[in-house]
Formats: sequence, structure tokens, C-alpha cells
Amino acid sequence: DQCEKLCIVCGVFIHWEASDDKKIFEYNYQATKESIARAMKNEPTADEVVSKKDSASHPFSGV
Repeated sequence: DQCEKLCIVCGVFIHWEASDDKKIFEYNYQATKESIARAMKNEPTADEVVSKKDSASHPFSGV
């Protein structure tokens, strides 16, 4: 029923120096599963995302 109402977007980050394909797969597989599970529970809410837009940062971007 919800599949007609939901859009799940999941982005993953692979460091340019990453060399262990198994770890890359495992980490991104786990992150994708967590993203889907959170989306199905409406977490985070749209309001939570918008409220944190100015304070969000990427841990590896250096910004």
C-alpha cells in the first residue's frame, strides 16, 4: 500500500582511497538497509531534515 506513496533516496560515500572491496560492499549494504528501515518508519521526518539543513555537514568533506 505504501509503495505508491513513498520515494526512498539513499546516497553512499566511497572514499577515493578505499581499496577493500568487501568492506566497501558491507558498509554500503548496511547503510542502505538502515536507510530503507528508517524511511519505512518516516525517520527522520521532513521537518527534522529541514530544521537541520544549516548545521548538517559531511564528516569527510573538510567543510
